[in-house]
Amino acid sequence: MRMDELAGRINEAYRRLKEAPGDRDLMLRTGELLDEAAAKSPEGAWPVWLEENFVGPAKTAHSLLTLYRGDRALRDALAFMNDDRNRTLEGAAARDRLLGDLEAIEQEHRLR
Repeated sequence: MRMDELAGRINEAYRRLKEAPGDRDLMLRTGELLDEAAAKSPEGAWPVWLEENFVGPAKTAHSLLTLYRGDRALRDALAFMNDDRNRTLEGAAARDRLLGDLEAIEQEHRLR
């Protein structure tokens, strides 16, 4: 996807998010699009591109990126831990702790 098309999709997702604050799926999708744009930006050009193309505050863009990247990292870690080829007793215990932590985080966000 070209960068101008990506900017249009990012801004449309952001506008939808403003209409539905707290929509986790939309936050993640917006963050995913921002991550794609950041990856396609030449070295050092990302802050300028963001300033020129994103209709929201840069701080919001960075928060959405952090949310998306954190979610992706947790999903990757869970996928690794759920793969029987990687399973050990210690890994199973770590997995159970991580799932408990994730459940607590999701519950905390629901209460806000």
